[in-house]
Amino acid sequence: MTGDRFDSEGESLARKSAAPLVPQRTVCPDFVFEALNDRRRRVVCRMLAEEGDQDVTRLAASVAASERQLASPAESVDRCEQLYTALYHQHVPKLASMKVISFDREEGTVSPGERFGPVVDALGAVETALDCSDAVERGRMDG
Repeated sequence: MTGDRFDSEGESLARKSAAPLVPQRTVCPDFVFEALNDRRRRVVCRMLAEEGDQDVTRLAASVAASERQLASPAESVDRCEQLYTALYHQHVPKLASMKVISFDREEGTVSPGERFGPVVDALGAVETALDCSDAVERGRMDG
């Protein structure tokens, strides 16, 4: 799609005009890079892709485990609380505002949004191309 122009929400203007012929919205690379710019947002997207809808508490525990910064049970509780706060107030709202995920604040649940597919596909493609996964990425961070 060389030469495509995109609107302020990252949608291809060419695809917008051809909407009846194109069932799925496309997103520009900058939109995907912004959505996946933070490691925690990548973990959230990966977890939703692998396990489906989640509550923010479980997402925080998974992010904490992926960061391998849990030295003791007391620290793990503190770390999960910090991550919960960061996810609830920063990362989840960011992804929700981009329509990558849907966030039900009352229930505290997160589910894939209308732009989830292209973002997760891009994440998978990058991880495959760079031969990295969360486990490999953690090893590089630790070592």
